[in-house]
Amino acid sequence: MQPNLDRIIDLAEQVSAPLGLSVVEARLSQQGKQRSLEVTIYRKGGRIALNDCEQVSRQLEELLDGQSPPVIEGSFLLEVQSPGIDRKLKSEREFQVFAGQPVEVKTKEKIGELGFELKGKLVGMDKGKVVLAQPTILKTAQGKKGGKKQSSIAVAASTSTLESLEIEIEKVIHVRLVPEEPKADEPPLDI
Repeated sequence: MQPNLDRIIDLAEQVSAPLGLSVVEARLSQQGKQRSLEVTIYRKGGRIALNDCEQVSRQLEELLDGQSPPVIEGSFLLEVQSPGIDRKLKSEREFQVFAGQPVEVKTKEKIGELGFELKGKLVGMDKGKVVLAQPTILKTAQGKKGGKKQSSIAVAASTSTLESLEIEIEKVIHVRLVPEEPKADEPPLDI
């Protein structure tokens, strides 16, 4: 019996939503003889702590164990994780969950004066198009410090006055979350 990932996501949402969390994705994989269910959770405007992952894991495991017939046959390892600070977005669900977040977009074709790499606020996906608000050029700057070459640093340059931009998904190489600068009063990341 193939597990129904939509059903697993629904169950994970039942556990996550009361905690102020969203489910980004659920994946079932096989590593040798061990099956693994990975559930990725997200908190809009906040960080995912280890405690969040543990709480969702315990409650989801209990909910999955109580399903009859079982959603997943046999044994499996449940892993609950954060999406990571520079996650590449792939599914329509991810574009919905991360709407409002800053992203970097790399394209196959030049997009007017914005070029091949741009930055903006993700609005979402609409009819096969990635929609961005306030798109700006994303330049890669190479610098030298003390005679040694520094790694590439992405710098947004505001030369465009576009309010929004739609890019056909076929023209996109990747859409990646851009880590937001922490506020001075925020503690360091838990995960």
